Amino acid sequence: MMQRHRSGASDDGAILVIVLIIITSVALVTGALLTQGSTNFTATVGLRKVAGTAYAADTATKIAINTIRLGENANTPDASYPSGTPHGWVYDNNTDGTGCFGKVASSGAAMTQLTMPNVYPPTQSGGPVQTATVVCTPVKGTGLFGSDGIVIKKLPVTDPFSSALTTVGNSAVIAQDGMILKPLGSGGTMPIRGGIASNTNISVTNGTVRSDTAISANGACTTSGGGKFVPACSGTMTVPSAAASPLSAVPPYRDPAATVGCEFQPGFYNNGAALTAAVNACSVAHFASGQYYFDFADGVTWDIAKTVIGGELVAGHSMPGACRSPIDTPSTAGVQFVFGASSNITVEDTGRVELCGPSNGGAPPMTIFQQQTGSTPAAVAVGPVAASDVTTKPTVSNQNDAFVPNPNGGPTGPTLAAAVVTGGDSLTAQWTATKKNNTGELDLRNFAGLSTIPVGATVTSAKLNVTYTSGLTAGGTFKAGVAGVTAPAPIAVSASGADTDVTSLLAAKFQTGSFDVSTPTIQLLLASGSNSDMVSIDKVTLAVSYVPKALRAAVTGNFIRQQGGNFNGIFVVEGATYAPNGNVTLTPGSGSNALIAFRWGLLAWGVSFQSQPTQTFGYPLVSLPDVGYGLGSEVTAVDLKTYLCTGTDPCDTTGTPVLTSRVQFTDAVTGAGIVDPTPGKRKVGIMSWAEQR
Repeated sequence: MMQRHRSGASDDGAILVIVLIIITSVALVTGALLTQGSTNFTATVGLRKVAGTAYAADTATKIAINTIRLGENANTPDASYPSGTPHGWVYDNNTDGTGCFGKVASSGAAMTQLTMPNVYPPTQSGGPVQTATVVCTPVKGTGLFGSDGIVIKKLPVTDPFSSALTTVGNSAVIAQDGMILKPLGSGGTMPIRGGIASNTNISVTNGTVRSDTAISANGACTTSGGGKFVPACSGTMTVPSAAASPLSAVPPYRDPAATVGCEFQPGFYNNGAALTAAVNACSVAHFASGQYYFDFADGVTWDIAKTVIGGELVAGHSMPGACRSPIDTPSTAGVQFVFGASSNITVEDTGRVELCGPSNGGAPPMTIFQQQTGSTPAAVAVGPVAASDVTTKPTVSNQNDAFVPNPNGGPTGPTLAAAVVTGGDSLTAQWTATKKNNTGELDLRNFAGLSTIPVGATVTSAKLNVTYTSGLTAGGTFKAGVAGVTAPAPIAVSASGADTDVTSLLAAKFQTGSFDVSTPTIQLLLASGSNSDMVSIDKVTLAVSYVPKALRAAVTGNFIRQQGGNFNGIFVVEGATYAPNGNVTLTPGSGSNALIAFRWGLLAWGVSFQSQPTQTFGYPLVSLPDVGYGLGSEVTAVDLKTYLCTGTDPCDTTGTPVLTSRVQFTDAVTGAGIVDPTPGKRKVGIMSWAEQR
């Protein structure tokens, strides 16, 4: 019988299981991969947002930096510049009413922040548009008036220069006191860097008087014609203590006419007319460093019509910067101009003045000073005395007839000096005309005792006494003059035995030199009315009274002022000006070249100022340097804080900025040593750059 075998089972089910396992594994792997991919995508989006914030902050800050670099030429949105602002304005930490980004057109307020809507667009993953606001604040001690490593001392309110502009006048003495201020131009600003304080009144007409500190007065603060104070005038001022004089004694006398090469030397100048003539004969009059005392006994104002530079010269003679400033230089000698009694200055439109005072260890360098102590000494009398040297002008045919001793004893007879030394005797000096209109001249010199009068003294009286017999006919003249003096003219001789007042003649001569054996030479001048005229002189004496040189307290009145109408010259003081008895009146009109700058404070009895919206180089009219170490006057440093927000409105700037930075702008310095901020040509340096993380 045949045996049958059973066949094996099918594998179709196993394949299905394997397929299911593979599908499950793939699903698990795919799910894991998808989960990981979602996490990476979320991280990428987050990183893009962080990067976008950084990019937006960087971009906004760089735009702000470039705006400051380019200044007026930046055409910054929402920024405009006031009418009258010179083309090429840049921010230099000046007190001219502008901020880092100019002025707001509608209000004239300083622009201290810049808003940039849509500074960073949405990314591919979406998100809001970002706006940036950059807030700019200056770094103290930098900019146009920053000091170069000099520590400026903080002064108490009792110091004369605790405020930039101070007036101490009292209307009970003279009418003009306090401050009369008139900023000119549309939206004009008169910038004062430092405080403004008046013992009486402050009046503002037309524009804005702006201080970066405070404005106060013990009298009324008034405005008219659109004038205003920024900040508001409020509170009272403390009348400061008196300043000490730079001088303890009168320095050596100087004769302006003897100046060599327009290089004036320190010393005592007592003749305003002579100083005016000597200075205005120069194209540039340089006053070397040192102490000067001006007490003009002739009563003539020092009238400046040319260029005057005081202190250490800087090559180029460009103003301001023609002399080495104590603000920018740790050590410089400089000049000190001290004015006594009623001595004062007038500046013509053609006058250009810059005076640089001496470094003073960070304290105000006294440059112009009105003497506060001293009085006029008692007069000292000399004479009457006779001359020991007497000569006559030689006879010239048909022109001049000589004097001769009478009686004439021949070659061995009496001299002319002997003839006029004693009166009441028979010996005289006789002149006889040989022709109508002929002249005669008797010269007398070496008067006993006059050489003891100290140089620099003031002649207060000079009386010439002539005893004579006159035979002059109608038209004949007898006059007294002094050799070398053309003004005033010779004076008619008084009746015989009476005094002839020759004070003006002798004062004019002595104020430019000293008495010696030949100075003065008194001239007795005759002119005939007919050919029979005759004069016989029996005796001649001279009596002189003088006041020794001394420091004399200034009297109240005009001190520094312009000549004529609107001032178009330059008057710059690199140092402190102390004039508690003086009115300072300098009122430029529309002239673009005019410049007034008191660069370490001004204290005066009263002031009257006008100014354009910005002066040359944008200088404040009166200023005080900043306290503390500066980075150099050619460097303007600012701190920038950048804030980000959504929308197009300015961002809230009270929180934490996204980015902070400190940036410095270095400007070129001219050959004359003055900073020249120029749009687009400022060197930019990043001092710090910190992002919030």
